[in-house]
Amino acid sequence: MGVYQTPLTANKSAQGVAMEISTDAGSNWLDCGVLGDGYEWVNDYSANEVEHGNAENPDSVAKNQKITVTPSELRTWNSTVMAAVASGLFTIETIAGTPVAGATQTATSGNWSFDTGILLDGQNSSGLVPTINSVTGSVDGAGAADDWTTVKAQGGWMLVPLDGTNFTTETQDLVIDYDYTPASGSYIYSGSSSNVLTPYQVKFTHYTDVARTAFDYQHIIYRVFIPAGAMTLTKKGDLSGNDYDTWTISLVGYTDSARDSGKQLFRLYQDV
Repeated sequence: MGVYQTPLTANKSAQGVAMEISTDAGSNWLDCGVLGDGYEWVNDYSANEVEHGNAENPDSVAKNQKITVTPSELRTWNSTVMAAVASGLFTIETIAGTPVAGATQTATSGNWSFDTGILLDGQNSSGLVPTINSVTGSVDGAGAADDWTTVKAQGGWMLVPLDGTNFTTETQDLVIDYDYTPASGSYIYSGSSSNVLTPYQVKFTHYTDVARTAFDYQHIIYRVFIPAGAMTLTKKGDLSGNDYDTWTISLVGYTDSARDSGKQLFRLYQDV
């Protein structure tokens, strides 16, 4: 019979992660969509090789710390995500489509709360706030002017329910009626004599609830760029083995000197 060699059993089951990016220092996050699998990351640095004249075996000094992040292939073709990931090398021009009047969206009981934004499914191609016609609760009925507000976030406009005149409980469905003009398509442009790259934050999270508020694993890299040649977009042919068009990226995160020393590269949370 074998002898157990370790009492430590902190195994992690493979369940995938959400990939999100933020261009406003973590205030809002843009979902990057479907990944073929998970992601891989490598912590890297440069170490000196110094010998003193009268002392042996000096400790190495780690400098130029960085992290290389390689998500698995992305299968969601979203122009906003592509432009955000490209560190400022891409710009988007959206094309307005057919106006939609009286669209409805239901936030079910248990999946919304006061002072928390509900991202509207329909967004104006212009970037302007959709027109909110009404918000109706299944318990409290039609809302009043002070029962909601709208805020801009990455991914579009959100409706924020408020504990105002009519809305008294979160234990009800909310039906949002609104008008918007979606984009029928978009152009992505790129190319100039030079570009100053724009850093952003990247977050990988394994959420444990439908509302995506609880998690048992989260990795945030603070100052990320996409290096040269690190984005490959593949428009595939119609073969039996080609189910989805894909694109792949590799990202590099560098230290952010505005943060406390020792906490400048990334933050990784995981349940004990």
